[in-house]
Amino acid sequence: TSITLTDFDPLVLDLCKHNRELNSGSVENIHERIKVQSLDWRHVRYPAMPLVARVVAASCEEGSSRSIDDIPRDPELEASARATLQGVDIILATDVVYDEGLSHALVRVLLA
Repeated sequence: TSITLTDFDPLVLDLCKHNRELNSGSVENIHERIKVQSLDWRHVRYPAMPLVARVVAASCEEGSSRSIDDIPRDPELEASARATLQGVDIILATDVVYDEGLSHALVRVLLA
């Protein structure tokens, strides 16, 4: 079993690494079992999702003043985001729906 802690804010990622270190005495092989990785949901693009998921995600963006597609496309970051989500069985999210633009991106992640 492994856990990957993600965020796109470098400060939050540093805090995740710090917390992992604080728990290193309690978890065997902590660096292999708990990874910390950058993930910006806005880089999870439609082509990675099945057709039904694309339709649902697009409908969630209707009427939004902000679009996730406003950020420039970056093939490397998009591939990294897809790789991070590949093989994931459970997504546990906290304090994530505070920005309308990011909540639409979260829908993409959950449907990917």
